[in-house]
Amino acid sequence: MEPESKYLKEFNVTGNCLVYVDKICKDWNDKFVISTWNNEGETEYTLQIFGKKKNVRLLKIRIADEQAKEIISKLDLVHVSAGIPRSAGSYGTKEFIKKEIERFEAIQAEKENELIIVNRMLYNYREVL
Repeated sequence: MEPESKYLKEFNVTGNCLVYVDKICKDWNDKFVISTWNNEGETEYTLQIFGKKKNVRLLKIRIADEQAKEIISKLDLVHVSAGIPRSAGSYGTKEFIKKEIERFEAIQAEKENELIIVNRMLYNYREVL
């Protein structure tokens, strides 16, 4: 049995799968995500579990609204809009979101420094023409 399958109560090829909510809540970490997609006014919930290596997804299944909302409630997860596309988003813990803010702030600071250098070079080149 694959490790991620311990969370599956019932797999359905089409439609929603049933999961073991308590097992998911017990094992929840930053590798777990509940993604949302707003499709014509109805929200679809997808449970994803990622591996230790970057860009490795171990599980991706649609789950029933009731089970998603139960997990979200038990873990006090927070919804973050994807922005692009507007219909997408995901739920994560407040701790995970704080880590992501720090990560994005570091990226932003690095890019701002790079932009300062690029602007100086552009100025220098324009000055000689």
